[in-house]
Amino acid sequence: RKRTSRWNLVKAHALRPRVGSLLLMGFLSTFAMAHMESTVFLFVMDKFQWSLRFTSFGFAYIGLVIVFTQGYLIRKLLPKFGERVLLIAGVLLAATGLLTIPIVVGAYSMALSQTFFAIGTGLINPCLTGSISLLSNKDEQGEIMGVYQSMTAMGRILGPALGGFVYDTWGHSSPYILAGGIMLFTVLMAQKGISRIEKQAKA
Repeated sequence: RKRTSRWNLVKAHALRPRVGSLLLMGFLSTFAMAHMESTVFLFVMDKFQWSLRFTSFGFAYIGLVIVFTQGYLIRKLLPKFGERVLLIAGVLLAATGLLTIPIVVGAYSMALSQTFFAIGTGLINPCLTGSISLLSNKDEQGEIMGVYQSMTAMGRILGPALGGFVYDTWGHSSPYILAGGIMLFTVLMAQKGISRIEKQAKA
């Protein structure tokens, strides 16, 4: 049996009406996250003259909040609210964190902005993978999750590449406005898949 290429698998599943919209949501949300992560060092050094060491503490803080969200918080919230509500909440929180970066005035406001971002991103990935599993047939779940991982990897590659270009070309605030806008767009784009999650969970 001839093996289907990874690109053909990505294309086939990404074009599906429900699962495909969630796969694209995974790509775009990862792209937006990587877009921010690749430029925020430059932003805080240019705006506040913070050192690389000081800024690294901020990334450590983001990591700790994500670990707390995925290791504890989501287990408490998921049974009560379900994947659909938490996925939308995660995107809105992450978008809030991104869109408020240009208006931060110091370390405390940056910490608040990054708290929104970290909780949001901590919710998005588990809810997306759970939602994709819910909307996939059992015999194709492994294949679709492989496609999801490929698409998020693509987002991690393309996000930093474009982030640096946008930062240099359009201004220091542009990457975060663009990334926040992309986050909000993913909710609208994936409405068909998101609306199906709750129905499938109750089935």
